[in-house]
Amino acid sequence: MPSYPGGGQQDLSAYGQTPSGMPPLAHWGWRFLSGLIDAVILGVLNVVVSLALGSALADVVALAGLVVFAYLEGTKGQTPGKMAVGTRTLREADGQLLGFGRALGRRLLHVLDGLACLLGYLWPLWDAKRQTFADKIVSSVVIKP
Repeated sequence: MPSYPGGGQQDLSAYGQTPSGMPPLAHWGWRFLSGLIDAVILGVLNVVVSLALGSALADVVALAGLVVFAYLEGTKGQTPGKMAVGTRTLREADGQLLGFGRALGRRLLHVLDGLACLLGYLWPLWDAKRQTFADKIVSSVVIKP
């Protein structure tokens, strides 16, 4: 994976740009798998902490996991699940990293994706940009180089 110098223009040619100049978008299966991996990691950690230290601390761990995953996605473009499957979250407009604030907002806005029978999570199946509702709101895309 190419490195991302702070504030510099990324070289998207390493991702095999499409004719439109946008890196190849990740299909729904890769997005689902990376989300599943992240959920398993956080779920196992939460269960271990809950059994060892009680449910109150498990809530703190869940909140910390949300913040840490937002930090990773905002500064590296990848959570552990995305690292495992090789996807990356970037800004739609310029292919740059989201930054912590936008990544945290995206994570919190996934609540909207879960409404109405998980419709927002399924939206990338037929959306031209393969975006969830949260992606649309913060203008992000998930790519699979």
